[in-house]
Amino acid sequence: MLFADSSCFCSIVLRRLPSLRMRHLWVVAAVGFLGCTPQSVSRPPPTDAFYFPSGLVYVDSTTSSLGMLYVASANFDKRYDSGTVISVPLSGVAELPAISAPLGGFPRQIDNLGSGIAQVAIQSFAGEMDGFRLADGRTRLFIPTRAEGDLLEIVDSQDGALSCLNGGRDCVADSSVSLTSLPFMSGGKPRAPEPVGVAIRDGQVYITHLKPADSPPKTNLQLETYTVNVAAENPIIDETSFLSLGLVAAGFGPSTNSVAVGGRFLYLSSRYLGPGGAMVWLLHRQLRVLYSVALERSYFTLEARGLAINPEETRLYVAGRNPDSLVVVDLTNVDTDTPTLRVVRAVPLPEGPNEVRVISRRNVADVDGSVGRLGDLVVITSSTAGTVSIYDNGVGRLVAQIPNVGVQPFGLAVRIESEAQRDKRARIFVSNFGDGRIAVIDLPDLARPQTAALVAYLGKQQTCLVQDQDASCVGAAP
Repeated sequence: MLFADSSCFCSIVLRRLPSLRMRHLWVVAAVGFLGCTPQSVSRPPPTDAFYFPSGLVYVDSTTSSLGMLYVASANFDKRYDSGTVISVPLSGVAELPAISAPLGGFPRQIDNLGSGIAQVAIQSFAGEMDGFRLADGRTRLFIPTRAEGDLLEIVDSQDGALSCLNGGRDCVADSSVSLTSLPFMSGGKPRAPEPVGVAIRDGQVYITHLKPADSPPKTNLQLETYTVNVAAENPIIDETSFLSLGLVAAGFGPSTNSVAVGGRFLYLSSRYLGPGGAMVWLLHRQLRVLYSVALERSYFTLEARGLAINPEETRLYVAGRNPDSLVVVDLTNVDTDTPTLRVVRAVPLPEGPNEVRVISRRNVADVDGSVGRLGDLVVITSSTAGTVSIYDNGVGRLVAQIPNVGVQPFGLAVRIESEAQRDKRARIFVSNFGDGRIAVIDLPDLARPQTAALVAYLGKQQTCLVQDQDASCVGAAP
């Protein structure tokens, strides 16, 4: 301890930099003499609200008749010490109206999320989120995060009671897996900087990343993109977990944003196309062979964001930007090693399309009582426009647009309600990244999607960025 009044700062410097202790001793002593920076104040995230919500997952629950909603908060401005995952038993949200209930005016603003919510800490800058039902009935959540460490966060839920993979409630400290700091890396590879997208199928988890890995690090040379694959039940990452998509050179080669998983292939959207890029890449799950399907020859969009496939794997839906559009792609021969993809149409969308979800209607009765004749419904968030759009593949056009959903709507989750073995209605949850709330949109009749309506907002409105004196922000200034 060099100085009694400055030991907090000096001891931290010397402990973190043991190899430089003698070289920088004079610097530390000078700082100690001038006065030591006080220890940082703890800023725990709110326990009853979301903050820059991003990924969403909905699952049916044995303890909540209305199901369980999981929300990842990205803590984008780092106002708090960490991001969070919060579980919300929806049956405990007293003010949440039933689907088809009279709206009674404007959408309800529901600040109180109920007494059954739970929370764990994750790294900041959370992206998408997906969940997997384990053999013992628990739900396992996977959340890629882009802050320090480029961590893959893994959270377990037992009927809404949350814990990190290795126990505890601070997943950053206890259970995170870095995708860029790994013992088997050589020359900076393999690694996956800025992980963002995630999807799960057949017990396999696939993660995309935005920034190519360079080798050696920080040289911007030998750029390479990967998709990371881990087993949901036993999520161990080693060198075989990284599926290379090849080198990126002068704007040519793969970049990724989101992933959808088919029976044989991964469908990867390309966020930054460049002059020779592809809108969608296919990666064979077993052979690890990359396919460039050249959809951009039929329709070019500068940037591809979210994408989704229908359960039959006959349609791929891609949210494209510039021009802003939903690109509808026909899929054939996907059960072979020579699939065929063909652009069917591109439907104009409000500005800034982002995430995509498919609501299958193969189990929905039409107005005449026939089943299996209705096309997919596709839900798309448009972050810049603040709009949610619904596309009906049966008629080939948008059939509903819900404006003023919130600030920067992003993530999507869907709950289906059924009667007499037939799907009847749906509830759509939308994470408003910019205002901290979850918008609730109801489809009271899946056969008539034009009846979709915004019915509620869950969570306190996020105003800290524009109203520093807001009571919800006191003591939380960055």
